[in-house]
Amino acid sequence: SQRLRRHIPHGTHSRGLKQVWRLLPRRRCLVFLVSDCHVPLTLLREILTGLAQHAVVPVVIWDDSEALPEGRGLIRLSDLEGGGSQLLALRPALRSRLENNIRLRRERLTALFRHAGREPLFLTDGFNADQITRYFLETA
Repeated sequence: SQRLRRHIPHGTHSRGLKQVWRLLPRRRCLVFLVSDCHVPLTLLREILTGLAQHAVVPVVIWDDSEALPEGRGLIRLSDLEGGGSQLLALRPALRSRLENNIRLRRERLTALFRHAGREPLFLTDGFNADQITRYFLETA
């Protein structure tokens, strides 16, 4: 659509995605929603509601740098968006709790997208053409 090509985004937050449907044609379109999905689930739900008439492919990109480091003891965690860092004592119990939080987040994202009739594509190891092809063959 020409409106989408001419659109100049402004702002710095994903809340603007709630309005993206206004820039799309009225006819059904293929929309790739590419995000790390580190936003509130309520916001994702609102975005999906706005895009309900379109064929949405949720692509969740989780960078390896977001994974927990190996080992234990003192580690420095970096905030990739804010730019700060934090020193953390990574004990086995804390590692287990953080790993459980990551697993729960993935499950909640999957449930949210499935509830909206969309199967998410999780990309965790960079671009992988075979994985993307499998996704489309399995969800077609």
